[in-house]
Amino acid sequence: MSPGALPAVIADGPDAVPVPWQAVYAGAPQMATTMVAYVAQMGVSMRPSTARAIDADLRIFAGFLIDHDPALCAVVDIERPTSRPSSCGSGPSPARRVG
Repeated sequence: MSPGALPAVIADGPDAVPVPWQAVYAGAPQMATTMVAYVAQMGVSMRPSTARAIDADLRIFAGFLIDHDPALCAVVDIERPTSRPSSCGSGPSPARRVG
């Protein structure tokens, strides 16, 4: 993050606050374009409150990605290790039995 720039996410974890899409466009324009298009598509078939929740969640997630991996440019570049903070654990979670 450059000096004087606002962080893309105000806080990590459950207290994260989404920032405007302009901040996401400034950090990763291609990723922002894809995510905004996804939100628009979800708005066609989902309830407005669901579309707003998706919008907020994606802005938080995009801000996290920009803060933790500034070289990331597009959604296609996101890999599992990038999308998880290092404190989440070192290995995959155990399989859940169904049935």
